[in-house]
Amino acid sequence: MSGILNRQRDTARLIADAAGFKRPLQEDPRWNEYDHLALVARYVPSSQTASVQGLLDHALMAWTQGSGALGGESWTTFAEGGSAALADLSASLGRGPRRHRRHFGRHPRRPVQHPAVPAA
Repeated sequence: MSGILNRQRDTARLIADAAGFKRPLQEDPRWNEYDHLALVARYVPSSQTASVQGLLDHALMAWTQGSGALGGESWTTFAEGGSAALADLSASLGRGPRRHRRHFGRHPRRPVQHPAVPAA
């Protein structure tokens, strides 16, 4: 699974090849990242000078606080798309065989006792 950007496709193909996956890769534009250049151009005044990270931080803050849309997409829509893509991918995979589920060294029904908290 990858976004539709060439870089994302290339990375997904390299990983799939290295892992020996033979099935065709699926693409979903909801996995695309935001366009950081468009974000800075949209939300940062041209007179403002700062580090690239500072400009990006300012633009991200403005976008995530709801002041408009980037390329027609609000932060909420962008974030919901990513969450929906993850949920769809998870649902498409189904449950694995029981023998592969791990409980990280503990019995699944026994509560974990934090070492800093005395037992009751």
